[in-house]
Amino acid sequence: MTRGWWIALGVIALAIIFQLFFRYQYVRGGGSADIYRVDRLTGATCSFPEGCNPTPKPAPTATPSQSRRALNAIWGTPTPQPAKPYNP
Repeated sequence: MTRGWWIALGVIALAIIFQLFFRYQYVRGGGSADIYRVDRLTGATCSFPEGCNPTPKPAPTATPSQSRRALNAIWGTPTPQPAKPYNP
């Protein structure tokens, strides 16, 4: 390879390393619970709530009433209604 190709590959490698490790700066907000990410190239900022959990939350389980309504929709049986209070 010629010297020009090695220089081009070096510039590309430095650009990739910069993008991976040095582009963003993380700053804690003054007195708030937010963490701000500052883009060093454009100066754009965005905030993240402190303590956000990157793992997904488990799906909520169905309550008995939701399960009962689903089964009634499948079987075609009506859902029992609560008794009305007696007013003479």
